[in-house]
Amino acid sequence: MFYVIFAAIGIVFVIYMLIKEQFTSKSLTAFLIAASNAWGIFLIIMLFGYGLVAVPKSLWKEANYQQRMKFLEWNMGNLKDELDDKKNELNNCLLVNN
Repeated sequence: MFYVIFAAIGIVFVIYMLIKEQFTSKSLTAFLIAASNAWGIFLIIMLFGYGLVAVPKSLWKEANYQQRMKFLEWNMGNLKDELDDKKNELNNCLLVNN
């Protein structure tokens, strides 16, 4: 959605500059610089809360090796059950096809 709005503003700007006959390389350069700054500000605003809370929180959790090991050991049981189910399903498919 942001791309569409930004493209519409850019097209309006180019049309305006063509009508005013002030479309030069300097005005295009100035517009592109403003567009890149606007994009950077948009990213900062949209990712600010997530970046300051979620990323360090996930890194903090992954840095605790004992807790991570407990989680992986707990998850391993579920994965083993899924693997056994898939092996049985594959064996059943092979028996049906033979």
